[in-house]
Amino acid sequence: KRLSKNARTPFSHIAKQLNLFTAYVIERYKKLKESGFFIRSSITVDMEKLGYPANTMILIKTVGPKIMGIHKRILEIPNVIVLTKIIGEWDLLAIIPLASFKDLFEIEKQLGAISGIEKFQIKINPQFPKWPINFSIPLDCALSNNV
Repeated sequence: KRLSKNARTPFSHIAKQLNLFTAYVIERYKKLKESGFFIRSSITVDMEKLGYPANTMILIKTVGPKIMGIHKRILEIPNVIVLTKIIGEWDLLAIIPLASFKDLFEIEKQLGAISGIEKFQIKINPQFPKWPINFSIPLDCALSNNV
């Protein structure tokens, strides 16, 4: 759980916080890694410091059977950081960081030019505090002793 917040936290720091021996924390980590519990570790980026104060979430409704072709064309739009198929009224969700409104107008123009997109809905949001979002932090995964 502690490593999910910051994968670079030293084992000695975790041990000190939990009043454990560092060797115990290291052994627990090794067991979790060997069991396949950890898939990978990654860096987290402050998108605002990169010049992206906002992001856009775009819901996309497609027509016809060419969703993979549409998917490929959307990925050609600069800075697409998420593109996923969803179930419901909309078919795809895209998330793209924005540096300015000019970027938003360009994205809208590019989406409008893609054949097979019936309609799309754009929502502008403040930038996520950190990217990628770590959805596992609030989970009380099956880790004993908060290690």
